Amino acid sequence: MKKVVMISLVLVLSLIPWNAFADDYGVKSLRCSAGSVEIGDNKIEVLARCGQPLRKDSIISWFPRHSDHDPAEVEEWTYNFGSSDYIYTMRFEGAELVKINRGGRGF
Repeated sequence: MKKVVMISLVLVLSLIPWNAFADDYGVKSLRCSAGSVEIGDNKIEVLARCGQPLRKDSIISWFPRHSDHDPAEVEEWTYNFGSSDYIYTMRFEGAELVKINRGGRGF
Protein backbone atom coordinates (compact mmCIF):
# COMPACT_ATOMS: atom_id res chain seq x y z
CA MET A 1 0.00 0.00 0.00
CA LYS A 2 2.81 2.41 0.91
CA LYS A 3 4.51 1.68 -2.39
CA VAL A 4 1.36 2.53 -4.37
CA VAL A 5 0.96 5.82 -2.50
CA MET A 6 4.60 6.76 -3.10
CA ILE A 7 4.40 5.95 -6.82
CA SER A 8 1.17 7.94 -7.11
CA LEU A 9 2.75 10.89 -5.33
CA VAL A 10 5.81 10.82 -7.60
CA LEU A 11 3.59 10.71 -10.69
CA VAL A 12 1.45 13.61 -9.52
CA LEU A 13 4.47 15.74 -8.62
CA SER A 14 6.11 15.01 -11.96
CA LEU A 15 3.10 16.52 -13.74
CA ILE A 16 3.37 19.89 -11.99
CA PRO A 17 5.05 22.49 -14.18
CA TRP A 18 7.52 23.83 -11.64
CA ASN A 19 8.10 27.00 -13.63
CA ALA A 20 4.47 27.93 -12.91
CA PHE A 21 5.65 28.89 -9.43
CA ALA A 22 8.28 31.30 -10.77
CA ASP A 23 7.48 34.99 -11.01
CA ASP A 24 7.74 35.21 -14.80
CA TYR A 25 11.40 34.24 -14.35
CA GLY A 26 11.93 37.65 -12.78
CA VAL A 27 15.37 38.31 -11.36
CA LYS A 28 16.60 41.11 -9.12
CA SER A 29 20.06 41.52 -10.64
CA LEU A 30 22.01 40.50 -13.70
CA ARG A 31 25.71 40.16 -14.42
CA CYS A 32 26.82 41.82 -17.66
CA SER A 33 30.27 42.00 -19.22
CA ALA A 34 31.22 45.23 -17.42
CA GLY A 35 29.47 44.63 -14.08
CA SER A 36 26.13 43.88 -12.48
CA VAL A 37 22.86 45.74 -12.89
CA GLU A 38 19.96 45.58 -10.48
CA ILE A 39 16.47 46.90 -9.95
CA GLY A 40 16.68 50.65 -9.29
CA ASP A 41 19.64 51.31 -11.61
CA ASN A 42 19.18 53.90 -14.35
CA LYS A 43 19.52 53.58 -18.12
CA ILE A 44 23.01 55.11 -18.20
CA GLU A 45 24.31 52.56 -15.68
CA VAL A 46 22.73 49.68 -17.61
CA LEU A 47 24.20 50.88 -20.93
CA ALA A 48 27.64 51.25 -19.35
CA ARG A 49 27.59 47.73 -17.89
CA CYS A 50 25.63 45.76 -20.50
CA GLY A 51 26.15 47.71 -23.72
CA GLN A 52 23.53 48.38 -26.38
CA PRO A 53 20.50 46.07 -26.27
CA LEU A 54 19.50 43.89 -29.19
CA ARG A 55 16.11 45.62 -29.22
CA LYS A 56 14.33 48.58 -27.59
CA ASP A 57 10.55 48.89 -27.39
CA SER A 58 8.92 52.10 -26.13
CA ILE A 59 5.35 52.86 -25.12
CA ILE A 60 3.63 55.69 -23.29
CA SER A 61 1.95 54.44 -20.15
CA TRP A 62 0.63 55.41 -16.74
CA PHE A 63 2.48 53.81 -13.88
CA PRO A 64 0.08 52.04 -11.54
CA ARG A 65 2.56 52.34 -8.68
CA HIS A 66 2.84 56.14 -8.87
CA SER A 67 0.29 58.53 -7.42
CA ASP A 68 0.42 61.08 -10.24
CA HIS A 69 -1.61 60.49 -13.36
CA ASP A 70 0.83 61.89 -15.90
CA PRO A 71 1.82 59.62 -18.77
CA ALA A 72 5.44 58.54 -18.87
CA GLU A 73 7.63 56.49 -21.15
CA VAL A 74 8.05 52.79 -20.50
CA GLU A 75 10.86 51.02 -22.34
CA GLU A 76 11.75 47.37 -22.60
CA TRP A 77 15.31 46.51 -23.60
CA THR A 78 16.11 43.00 -24.80
CA TYR A 79 19.57 41.48 -24.42
CA ASN A 80 20.75 38.24 -25.99
CA PHE A 81 23.95 37.09 -24.29
CA GLY A 82 24.49 34.09 -26.58
CA SER A 83 23.73 30.39 -26.65
CA SER A 84 25.44 29.72 -23.32
CA ASP A 85 23.14 32.19 -21.53
CA TYR A 86 19.56 33.44 -21.65
CA ILE A 87 17.64 36.27 -23.26
CA TYR A 88 16.83 39.02 -20.75
CA THR A 89 14.27 41.80 -20.98
CA MET A 90 14.73 44.88 -18.80
CA ARG A 91 11.77 47.18 -18.16
CA PHE A 92 12.35 50.85 -17.45
CA GLU A 93 9.74 53.28 -16.14
CA GLY A 94 11.16 56.69 -16.91
CA ALA A 95 14.90 56.20 -16.43
CA GLU A 96 14.61 53.61 -13.63
CA LEU A 97 15.07 49.86 -14.10
CA VAL A 98 12.00 48.27 -12.48
CA LYS A 99 12.00 44.67 -13.73
CA ILE A 100 14.37 42.10 -15.22
CA ASN A 101 12.85 39.02 -16.87
CA ARG A 102 14.76 35.95 -18.00
CA GLY A 103 13.44 34.37 -21.18
CA GLY A 104 14.53 31.35 -23.16
CA ARG A 105 18.03 30.36 -24.17
CA GLY A 106 20.00 32.85 -26.21
CA PHE A 107 21.27 32.21 -29.71
